[in-house]
Amino acid sequence: MAIYHLSVKTISRSQGRSATAAAAYRAGIEIVDERTGEIYDYTKKGGVLHSELILPSGENADRAEFWNSVEKHHKRGDAVLVREVEVALPAELTQEQRKELAVSFARELAERYGVAADIALHSPHTLTSRDLKNNPDQHQETDPETGRKHNGNWHAHIMLSACHVAQDGTLGKKAVELDPIHCQRAKIENMADRERVRWSELSNVALEKQGHDSRVDHRSLKDQGIDREPTKHLGVEATNYERRTGEPSRKRLDFDEADTERLNISKEIIELETEVRQLTKETRQIKHAIIELESIEFERLREEKAAKRLEEENQAIAEYLELKRVEKIKEIVRAEAEKAAEKFKEKLAEKSTETDLKPQPEKQQPPKETPEQQEQRAQQALIDFDRQLREKWRKKENEILLNEANKHRERHKELNAKEPKSLWKGDKWAREHNAWVDGTNRIRQELIDTLEAAKNALEGKSAKEQGLQSQFEQVARESLKKHYPELDQVLTNKAEREQQVREEQRRERQREQERQKQERKLRPIKDQDFER
Repeated sequence: MAIYHLSVKTISRSQGRSATAAAAYRAGIEIVDERTGEIYDYTKKGGVLHSELILPSGENADRAEFWNSVEKHHKRGDAVLVREVEVALPAELTQEQRKELAVSFARELAERYGVAADIALHSPHTLTSRDLKNNPDQHQETDPETGRKHNGNWHAHIMLSACHVAQDGTLGKKAVELDPIHCQRAKIENMADRERVRWSELSNVALEKQGHDSRVDHRSLKDQGIDREPTKHLGVEATNYERRTGEPSRKRLDFDEADTERLNISKEIIELETEVRQLTKETRQIKHAIIELESIEFERLREEKAAKRLEEENQAIAEYLELKRVEKIKEIVRAEAEKAAEKFKEKLAEKSTETDLKPQPEKQQPPKETPEQQEQRAQQALIDFDRQLREKWRKKENEILLNEANKHRERHKELNAKEPKSLWKGDKWAREHNAWVDGTNRIRQELIDTLEAAKNALEGKSAKEQGLQSQFEQVARESLKKHYPELDQVLTNKAEREQQVREEQRRERQREQERQKQERKLRPIKDQDFER
């Protein structure tokens, strides 16, 4: 069965590695590093089926000469020298077919990115009797030509130069298309993600062309809809350790421990989710109870307010009737007084003209107010006008907010009637019910906030009223000027006097500063005269 694998790694000097050593190992040859003088001899390494270095032009180049030029081209001590692409080759294909597939993919990479591609095809690891004895459960296949058993890991290493290469093999600037950090900053697709799709397509085309039914898929098990745990990649060191000793490696033990811990965490999460659902259900019930209690309390407050308003209206009607009765009595008394005055005039006309009437004493004029008293009376009148304006605004604002609260109350009743109901309380019902609860809570909170704002407006605690302070003062002053112009003139005169006093104080300070300045100018002359 064909297995999909494609990974992209870096070979950099910061890892203590070199391009010459990597190329020599993968090709199974000897390369002398001209930069350091070290000799990398891997001629005794077996399992190298094919290797060649491909330029963007499609031509081949000398491996040792090219990678030595790459080592000399990069100057930094932490330079990335190679981007290595490792792929798994389908076991269903023959050796020539695998070679054709891998080399064609390497040529595509070299041409697409303008870099050199050094490809090496490796055969699977041969399994000895000791390997099978130490790890009998490992995957094994039998080579039909040699009859030897191996692990079936046909694979290829493709070393891509980290810099661009011209048609003639000249090295250029960095190939930023291969850098995942550059791709992320430029918001373009990562090279590894793009080539994973392409390698899957090429492998499936080759399998279909040779008449095989098996296919590979670059997607994860989750994206494919397969419900099983993915296998863990142990790596070369852990695999060699298990092959030698027959015991599980530290990495495998860590994987098993992580799986056990993840399983325990999943169980805890399930238990916590069950508790959360139970608590959510209880919380929802408590919220419903709170809403019912608040609705009852709101209805009680509304009834109390309606009763209080009715009582105030009855009291206002009684006061109005009393006022009308008093006015009627005054009219009757005034009519009787006019009749008595007519009779008195008639009696005076009948008396003798010789009767001398005593002159009426002159009506005493009220004592004249002092300027301070006039200012106090004007200030008190201004305060009265301001208070009347505020009381009128508060009543109007309270009425507006109460009307808005009634609208919220009607919306709350309508939303309560639309509570989602279902025999099967699934996820859809839960979402709709949660949305309904949020909506009712929001409207209820708006209702409470509006009632609180109406109360604050009536008590004079509204922030809006504080913002209208200057407008209240302006309208109160205009009302004072309209009804009591003489008092408005008193306040105007007071303001002018205060302005004159401030102006006189400012001029006095300026004169004092000028005098001190003159003294400072004359002081040195006096000191010189004293010394002389």
